[in-house]
Parts: sequence; structure tokens; C-alpha cells
Amino acid sequence: MGIAYSGTGLIGKRYGEEEFYFKSIDNLIKYGQYNYKLDYLPGYAGRMPGYGLVYGLIKLLIPNNQQYVYNLIIALQIILGIIALIYLSKILFILTNRKNLTYATAFTYALSPYSVQNDLFVFTESFAASALIISTYYFLVALRTGDSIHYLVAGCWLAWVVFLRPFMLPLFGFWTVAYIYHHRYTILGNLRRAGYTITLFVLPFVVPDAIWTIRNWSIYNRLVPLQTEYAGMRYSNLYLETRSFVSSMGEEPVLWSTHSLISWLTRHTPPHKSGPREWQLTKVATYDSLAWLREQILTANNDSLSTPTRMDSENKAVAALRRYRRAFIEEHPIRHYLIAPLRLTYYLALPDNGASVFAWPFTELAGWQKAIRLFFTAWHWFWAGIGLFSFMWWPRNKNISLILIRLAPIYCIILFVLALHHVEQRYFFLVYPFTLLSAIHALSCIWIYLQKTLQLK
Repeated sequence: MGIAYSGTGLIGKRYGEEEFYFKSIDNLIKYGQYNYKLDYLPGYAGRMPGYGLVYGLIKLLIPNNQQYVYNLIIALQIILGIIALIYLSKILFILTNRKNLTYATAFTYALSPYSVQNDLFVFTESFAASALIISTYYFLVALRTGDSIHYLVAGCWLAWVVFLRPFMLPLFGFWTVAYIYHHRYTILGNLRRAGYTITLFVLPFVVPDAIWTIRNWSIYNRLVPLQTEYAGMRYSNLYLETRSFVSSMGEEPVLWSTHSLISWLTRHTPPHKSGPREWQLTKVATYDSLAWLREQILTANNDSLSTPTRMDSENKAVAALRRYRRAFIEEHPIRHYLIAPLRLTYYLALPDNGASVFAWPFTELAGWQKAIRLFFTAWHWFWAGIGLFSFMWWPRNKNISLILIRLAPIYCIILFVLALHHVEQRYFFLVYPFTLLSAIHALSCIWIYLQKTLQLK
């Protein structure tokens, strides 16, 4: 991707965000303090240590060669990704009982730009996606067999998922409800066994998180069971209000976007075609008003100016952003409540994933590179598009396995699109494998239906 950069001698790529995880581990090893910056706070709880744990174990083995540490992390991501691919195929077999589709699943996901980007990039999504796949498999097997050990294994893998990506914590609750629903006719007659099984499932998360929470309480004197707000980052009100304003109209709310209004508002030299469009204007937020707002934002972010000047511009910009957002919602309710969620879902799940194959702009690629990128883009749009549509169709026999498969991506869409109004492409990496499974399952059902229809004729 364009925002990624390659470290010298790396077999993959780095985003740079891994430093928030790894520097804290470096300081823990050197100074006994889990902290991104030693002078930042008495301790750091902006990132849970799920990714740092892997880094720390490798760092202890190879303390003097950072390149080897990164390469070994990427190698482990690739290995676990391959193992997870096998489990992904097994999950589809549970869904369809068709062995030929398991090979199709492996082939389809192996060609996905997400699988490439997950495993070759140093960030949490690779391990999290693999761990979620393995955890889901063992949980589905446990529902079928009733084997308590499988619930424990599923809980261990899911606990790691949460320590990698804390927003996945509700899955523990969702899956517990699924267990109760699956055993709804017998659970009242055997409450002791049900309680034992659920305890085995959640214990792998409860114990380490209790230790983590106690540690955070001693530092912050408040309850921090997962991580501090905004991953411990100090975001200004101006940034948060700017993000909220553009997302209310369905614009991509990330600063590195080359087409979103947020780029025009925050950059001195904005990308081409990122400026305000006619449908984004209101009686309050005219083009001139937005141009004035842009000047206030640029002034507030100009470090060369005095603090009073910058603060004055920031206060004016924050107040204006709130007024403009309210005006847009009042004047364009259909766009805000209907079209904006669809646009944000697109930016979450259907961006140009061919961009993950080559790090350069499309116009700078050779002919054969353009063809490869277009193929991967079309491949992703096809499968992700079918997967998203499949969430709106449910077969009559709604088995618990299908519900659990679709639960994770539907939850992420509800969380980031409808609840938080903040989307980034990487948030969907984690649940894309299940979107793919849902797509293949839906196509399989359609194919079976067509075959039966043709036979009747």
C-alpha cells in the first residue's frame, strides 16, 4: 500500500504503527516499564500486549538484530496464516458438507489481496485473523461434539484475538449466547455442566485480563479492562470533530485518503478532486464557509504560529464543524441516515484492494503490473460484494454455524459504520475470511437451488 514502507532487508513490509506495540515491550525489557514513551505516563495502556507478547519472546531470543526480529514475526504470520487457511476450509466443510468446496475456499482466499496484506505486513490483523479462524473452528466442533476441551481451546485463541484487537471482546458474549441457544432444550436440566463449559471458554481471557486490569488500575486509578480511549493517542477536539463532520456525509474519515473531503480540509496541498462537492453544501456550510473553515484548520495546525493564534483558530473551527454537521443532517437526512452508511461500508469493506499488491500509484505501474492489480481488485470486489449481499439473505434452516460465521463481519459493520462512524480498511481484514465463507456458502445454495429447479422442469 502507498502508506506502507519497506524496511531494509525485510521479507514483508511495515506500517510504522507496530512501534506502539513494540517500543512498549522494548522499554519493558530494558527498564521494567510497559510504556510507549518513558516520559509519557507512569504506564501505557493504549495497546493491549497481544502483539507485543510475540515480539517480546522473539526479542529475548534475538536481542541484537531488529531486522531478524521483524522477519521472524512475518514468517510466523505466514506459517499461522497457512494453518488458518486449512481451518477455514474445514469450517466451510462444516457449513456445506461438500469436500470440493473446501479446496475452492483455500484457493479463493489464497488469491485474496487481504491474505497477502495480512501475512506480509507487520501489524496485528494477520495473527488476529488467523486466531479467529482457528477459534471459530474449535467452537463449532465443540458445539457439535460437546467436548469441553474444544471450548477451552476456542477460548484460548479468542482471548488472543481480543488482546490483539480489543474491539472483538463482544464475541465472547455472542458465542456464549450461541452456546446457550444451541443447548436451549437441555441446558436447564444440566446447569452445572453448562456453567463449567462456559467457564472453561471464558477463563483464558478472564485471567490474563484481570491481571492487565489490576495493573492499569494501579496506574490510572480507574477501570481499564481493555485499553485507554483512542488507543492511548492524544487526539485534539479539532481532529475528532473534523472526522465526525466528514463521516456524517459518508466521506472516508482518514487523513491519508486522496479523495475524501478531510484531505481538502487538512492539507496545504490537497489531492485533486478532494474539494467540496455540490451535494455536501448546505445553507450554513457554503463553499465560502468551508474555505474559511479550511483556513482555520490549517492555521490551528501550523506549529510556526503562536499558541494563542492557533488556539483561537482551533476553537472557531471546532464550533463551525459542529454547526456544519448539524446543518448537513437537518438538510440532507436521507444522505446522512441512508446513503452515508452505505458509503462508509464501501470504504470499510470494498476499497481498491489491488493497491496492496504494489506500493506505487496505478499510473506509475507497468502494463503487466496494472493487469495484476486490476485482477486482484476485481477478485476482491466480486467475493466481498457477494459476501456483503449474502448477509441480507438467510436460508430457511438457519443453522448455528452459519449464524456464527456471519456474526463477526456483521458486528464489525454495525460497530464501525453505525456506532462509531469511523472506518479504516484494516478493520475489515480481520473478518474478511468469514465474509468470503458466507459468499461461497450463498453461491453454493444458489447453485443447488438452480440444479433442483432445472431437474423439476
